[in-house]
Amino acid sequence: MATVDQSNVSYYSDEIPSHVPPDAVAEFPLSPFSPTTSDPFDVLIPEVHKGPPVFFAPHAHPDGFGCWIFRRAEDIRKGFLDNEHFSTKDTVRLSENYGEKWDLIPTGIDPPLHTKYRKVLNPMFAPSRMVALEDQVREQANLLIDRFVDRGQCEFMHDFAVPYPVAIFLRLLGMSLDEMDQYVEWEHIVVHRSDNSRKREAFIGIRKSLEKVIADRRASPKDDVLSGLVNAEYEGEKLDDMEVLRTALNLFLAGLDTVTSTSGWMFKHLATHPEDQERLRAEPALLDSAVEEMLRAFAPVTVSRVCKKEFTTSNGCVIKVGDRVLLPTPIAARDPEVYPEPNKIILDRAPIHMTFAYGVHRCLGSHLARRELQIGLETFLNRIPTFRLANDELPPMYFGFVLGISSLPLVWDK
Repeated sequence: MATVDQSNVSYYSDEIPSHVPPDAVAEFPLSPFSPTTSDPFDVLIPEVHKGPPVFFAPHAHPDGFGCWIFRRAEDIRKGFLDNEHFSTKDTVRLSENYGEKWDLIPTGIDPPLHTKYRKVLNPMFAPSRMVALEDQVREQANLLIDRFVDRGQCEFMHDFAVPYPVAIFLRLLGMSLDEMDQYVEWEHIVVHRSDNSRKREAFIGIRKSLEKVIADRRASPKDDVLSGLVNAEYEGEKLDDMEVLRTALNLFLAGLDTVTSTSGWMFKHLATHPEDQERLRAEPALLDSAVEEMLRAFAPVTVSRVCKKEFTTSNGCVIKVGDRVLLPTPIAARDPEVYPEPNKIILDRAPIHMTFAYGVHRCLGSHLARRELQIGLETFLNRIPTFRLANDELPPMYFGFVLGISSLPLVWDK
């Protein structure tokens, strides 16, 4: 098999690789280098679906270089399944920013080694284990709502959407909720700040904190995920401390921002569509299918791959070894070839979707994320009267690997 060579990738450049046909070049509007005041789901993604099935976009990758973009849901699904041509290794260059060289587990690991880690991790995140956490998740949702329920307003992202999954993460790993504010700050800096020195400082803080807890669990195991990781065995061997750390970092980075961003889009929709909000209040049995529909409609994550074996696309383009490929679930979620009226939220649609990716790399924490979103929405609707946006302005957004909302002021009548 060919060795991955990234020499043909043009970093921070408008240069188009010579093997890319001119008519296959287009802009990718969900790139962080394409600032816009347009809503990505209502405005930008429908325009993408008017273009070719696969195209090359300069600056599409959050690190600044050009990528191939798969537009059709079917091509994206095949891309997720195709471990022969596309690799996850080196797709998240987190460690390189800190002078190291390692991949997150299991996100950055290809089969067959990926199978080892999933066999260890899957039982810890099985649906039955996540159901057992429901009381803790509901308790945390109520604790956060207690802080603002009587104010008649909240800044939803700051007051709920950000701290909610952080608190669940800390509970899952058996860590003290006293550390929540610090982890919220670290998460914001690592995911959203451009200052590399601040990002490095925050990353080191997260790492040192997790390393301390891992050492504690080696010495004195508890009934939590970190204890499960340090004591888990695969073919008679335990994971070493670095493997446990790389997994815990993956859980932290992948499990927080995605739940936060999805919550933001869901609540923005309900705040601007009171008819859907009132229907959910009147028909609570509709909640599960409504969450699935909003998961479909507001899929936030774009997944990166590196081509490791030359590949010909459905529209005849050749992707060379070393080329970067993006599999955008927000684009798949609005594919008119798959979903009738794809840009309309139909609460009882109960769709099948790829919001949690597909194939062997399907999101490890999908069952937990679903429970967080369902319980968070249910608790909010039960305790907060009909809510609306505090103003008519489009909320500030961020693009990149995750589509998110930075601020969402909500108000309601006390």
